[in-house]
Amino acid sequence: MSSLPPHKQVGALTLLPIAAALGPHLLPFEILGVNVFGFRVLVFLLVAWGITQHRRQDKYSRTGLRYLLFLIFWLAWAVVSLLWAPEFKAGLREILLIFFGFLVALAALSVIRDPRRAFCHLRWGWVLAYVVSIAIATWEARTGVHLASTDAVAKVLQYKEIGLYGTFVNPNNFGAFIVLAFPFLLYSIAVSRNWILRGLLVALLPTTLIFMSLADCRAGLIGLVLQSGVYFF
Repeated sequence: MSSLPPHKQVGALTLLPIAAALGPHLLPFEILGVNVFGFRVLVFLLVAWGITQHRRQDKYSRTGLRYLLFLIFWLAWAVVSLLWAPEFKAGLREILLIFFGFLVALAALSVIRDPRRAFCHLRWGWVLAYVVSIAIATWEARTGVHLASTDAVAKVLQYKEIGLYGTFVNPNNFGAFIVLAFPFLLYSIAVSRNWILRGLLVALLPTTLIFMSLADCRAGLIGLVLQSGVYFF
């Protein structure tokens, strides 16, 4: 896949997890009845940029070609599967959601230049996304107000009754995000050479348990325990 200049690569890969965590709360608008927001716009821009650069350079990596071929094959089969779907609209919606997940991976591949450096940027993106999410969750816990979204009603609700949403549409999704962000926090602590930064990252670890408890996500707590066991033992 073609690559962005180093300084743009940093911004793109770091911004992807942050924009994903903010979801429909980042620059939301609507086009022809379809909800569009910052993360979706960023993904489509990166994919479009990658395709443009490939046409100019007239070269593709083997990984990129294999991924594109798999994506085309999967999309063709998914369309055929709609013939026996119980509900056409529901099936189409699920296909589009999964297809967008493939586009996210394609967007990330389109800006990778040095895999090791790219992972570092992506890792910090996850850490910053976690910080942003728990900051919003803290506001949510203090005010009892949930962020407005396509699935959560924009009104005053006591979080103690239903758990924290954070930037997500329900507490379980918030808990799943914490579980996914946890390994990036652990790895960042392990590789950080700055003691001040490492101390700040260590201070973030207990917050995973605190916010998981406030979200009332028991499966997420089990996930944190299992990950800790794998990492430390």
